[in-house]
Amino acid sequence: MTDPTPPRPGSRAGRKPSGAARRRTTSTGARIRVEDAPRVRLPRRLAPRKSPTQDRARETVEAILEAAVDLFSSRGYARTSTNHIARRAGVSVGSLYQYFPNKDAVLTALLARHLAAVESAIGACIPLLRDPAVPLRDGIRRLLELLREVHEADPRLSRAIEQQVGQMPVVPEGLAGYKRNHVATLAEILSTRPDVRPGNHALMAVLLAAVTETVSVILVHATPDRFGRDETLDEAVEALCRYVERPAGRAS
Repeated sequence: MTDPTPPRPGSRAGRKPSGAARRRTTSTGARIRVEDAPRVRLPRRLAPRKSPTQDRARETVEAILEAAVDLFSSRGYARTSTNHIARRAGVSVGSLYQYFPNKDAVLTALLARHLAAVESAIGACIPLLRDPAVPLRDGIRRLLELLREVHEADPRLSRAIEQQVGQMPVVPEGLAGYKRNHVATLAEILSTRPDVRPGNHALMAVLLAAVTETVSVILVHATPDRFGRDETLDEAVEALCRYVERPAGRAS
């Protein structure tokens, strides 16, 4: 639903994106790029209307997405409209609708982008976790470090996704499938590592993935001031590994 209030006279809505809007980067200097999003099939109401093919069109879409990150993380998803996003991006709301049918589609594009970064971090750790010569704790530690790096690369994007995606009616199946695939891979890894205890590895993987997701958010956003980041990471590794590790000295 769009904001019924028309753009103010002299506002940036309706203008072509300025150079600043087109070149805008995130607060950490990391660029939100159109090509970062994974290619997944989405329901029509959540899918982009078209893909930008020229540089100017890509820059317009980047400006829209970066404006959405700013607004979703500061105003909240419910209080942000497509008109708000267009104004912040310096484009007309009509330009926004050329690419996105609604703000749910904008949030879905941001979610896809965030999951692509998470996917990359997890993928980088799979070989470590599969290798029985690498201690389980080393693999888990590296995973948490990379997930923390994903969050810290653009805290606004992480905050916008974590706080607002729960307000979407449904997380698109194509994106939800990423998590299931990772859980299935984790279950297979747990079942083959000699340092993992016996048990229902499929269920253990589901629980371990859920705890890892929560712990990664705490590492970035909610570390108590009285605890150091390294100490918190150490305890996070301890919490995750003790759940699945085979007790020392116990035979297979």
